[in-house]
Amino acid sequence: MWLYSEYIRKYPQDFITVVEALAHTGALAIQNASMYLTLKEDKKSLEEDIWSHRLYF
Repeated sequence: MWLYSEYIRKYPQDFITVVEALAHTGALAIQNASMYLTLKEDKKSLEEDIWSHRLYF
């Protein structure tokens, strides 16, 4: 991850730790959203399969 500033500077370690934590939280949110959409599509597919098999009975 790159931090940009108008001036060349050395960031303190506690600032870097906070920024890394925010980056990890953002990445986790993106991953969770992706998994949610996948599960939602899988659920819809399963529901359609169940209803198609129930038509035989």
